[in-house]
Amino acid sequence: MSCKGPSVRPSIHPSVHLSIRPSIHASICPSVGAPSPPLMRCPPAVPAAWASYMTNSPTLIVMIGLPARGKTYVSKKLTRYLNWIGVPTRVFNLGVYRREAVKSYKSYDFFRHDNKEAMEIRKRCALVALEDVKAYLLEECGQIAVFDATNTTRERRDLILNFAKENAFKVFFVESVCDDPEVIAANILEVKVSSPDYPERNRENVMDDFLKRIECYKVTYQPLDPDEYDKDLSFIKVINVGQRFLVNRVQDYIQSKIVYYLMNIHVQPRTIYLCRHGESEYNLVGKIGGDSGLSPRGKQFAQALKKFIEEQEIVDLKVWTSQLKRTIQTAESLGVTYEQWKILNEIDAGVCEEMTYAEIEAKYPDEFALRDQEKYLYRYPGGESYQDLVQRLEPVIMELERQGNVLVISHQAVMRCLLAYFLDKSADELPYLRCPLHTILKLTPVAYGCKVETITLNVEAVNTHRDKPSLNSNNLPTSQSPVRMRRSSLTPRASADTEQRPRHHSVGSKPLDPLGPFPFLEARGGSGRPRLPAGVQVVPCLCYPSPATPRAAAVTPPWHWSWLQSPAGVWDAATDALKNRAGLGALFKIIIIIIINHPTKLELWCQRVTKSGSMQASSRQYHRVFVGWLVLVNILLSSKNLPGKSYRYFLCPDVVVPNSDSRALL
Repeated sequence: MSCKGPSVRPSIHPSVHLSIRPSIHASICPSVGAPSPPLMRCPPAVPAAWASYMTNSPTLIVMIGLPARGKTYVSKKLTRYLNWIGVPTRVFNLGVYRREAVKSYKSYDFFRHDNKEAMEIRKRCALVALEDVKAYLLEECGQIAVFDATNTTRERRDLILNFAKENAFKVFFVESVCDDPEVIAANILEVKVSSPDYPERNRENVMDDFLKRIECYKVTYQPLDPDEYDKDLSFIKVINVGQRFLVNRVQDYIQSKIVYYLMNIHVQPRTIYLCRHGESEYNLVGKIGGDSGLSPRGKQFAQALKKFIEEQEIVDLKVWTSQLKRTIQTAESLGVTYEQWKILNEIDAGVCEEMTYAEIEAKYPDEFALRDQEKYLYRYPGGESYQDLVQRLEPVIMELERQGNVLVISHQAVMRCLLAYFLDKSADELPYLRCPLHTILKLTPVAYGCKVETITLNVEAVNTHRDKPSLNSNNLPTSQSPVRMRRSSLTPRASADTEQRPRHHSVGSKPLDPLGPFPFLEARGGSGRPRLPAGVQVVPCLCYPSPATPRAAAVTPPWHWSWLQSPAGVWDAATDALKNRAGLGALFKIIIIIIINHPTKLELWCQRVTKSGSMQASSRQYHRVFVGWLVLVNILLSSKNLPGKSYRYFLCPDVVVPNSDSRALL
């Protein structure tokens, strides 16, 4: 099989129907008569004033490899993982764009390197896909885009690198290399036979045509060169489905997570069984949390589970449980070795542990209503949210990806999080997935997803599922707006602004007016705060004075804030605040002024504070904390990428900010 020889015209004709968007019709297929416009270029990206979760700039993951090397499998699996941990990610598969442009695929001739017309169409498809990548990352608040294509030539990869540079995207390449003919043949038979490129074809013809397509790509294939040409690129080479890896120049945290994930996955056949513990005593009375034992029906389920596992005759089955009594009692009935994981414990309900939902609603009506508003983000007072739980369970996912056959006996919230990963469910869907008691979910990973079978063991149990409530004015807390979370929420929202904004929208771009309103009273002993203008609110944050310090002392320093317009005035105010135990909050406010007006004086001021010997013994605790905080800020300001004025808002007892600037709070 070879692609060398006389060129064969592609099976493309001007009369071929193109089911693509009209705006990009001409840019993909020049054969229809319209000239091919150049790809529109976006001006260089403007740095955002707030960093997205886990990423400091958009990242483009570029797949590389010959056909049937598992690129789409890796793309979909990686996208599912990143979305699960909270990083908005989307796959852009070039094959989809090609099939939109050309519906009449006939044979491998379309992929010959000497087929000029087809090569032009394939290039235009790539450019249109990159336009969609740009729109997703810059306008739709995406953080990672996965460009799923062969990208086997340096010319194509250079085009992608130039595109990323123009738009300030980071690029990470993932090359899949495989020379095992058995793996390649299995991939073709499992995935490519059912591909839209081969409708109503027998298996033998599909195999023959696809192998010839691979030969066409081999003619121009240029692997990544870690020694010379590509030594400065960030990439990972996955060799023979994870037998070996080559990692080069990982740039940031998210790339390191991608590398770690790819080094843990495998494609060996296996089955994962998920189930909850047997019905517990607390389940019978409707209480959440706690560490109760099994009810009589729960013990009956444990025996039924043992019989089911024995009938399955599963090879090398591992059993995992939490460290709570009800899962351990369920596993002990199996008569096999099991492993206890503390991170598999049920979600921590904090102050609501061992209470019924009716008791929670009666005792904490606002908390009950807040949880119904946004269940995934809501964090119990002193407890966890579903988002916290997902982060806690990440090591379990990594181990599940590494293992073979596993039975996980866990809890409702934990099982929901694990199931959401395998089924690619969104954060809105996750807290309402149905995971009933005395039911086993059998998960079988397949090519591009996961097959789920529900097995009920016919042992009755209470129903612990709560459907998603319909929100209305009757069940919203009276003291909060519908989208506001408590300050202990992992992702607090300080305003009712729910508008989706482009990624590079800067909410903190306006300069802070040093003479504007400031939450200080004019003199010690003042009885009230200045009146706030319309559109401004007081946002409570996390830094408070010592319990031994009166609250008023922290927010009523004995100096007029206009003194802070000179370094000498700042020093006098800070020294006086320290001597008079004014509290850390007031001192942090002083630092804000220094950073804005006198950032170059910060290091000198740190030295003066550390050498000060006028502190009284009772103030030395403040002194140590204050100096440590100053040193941290000084380190931040010393970075070229962290200008001082980016830190004009800090966590103080009460910081006055406009409603629209709530995201600027670090």
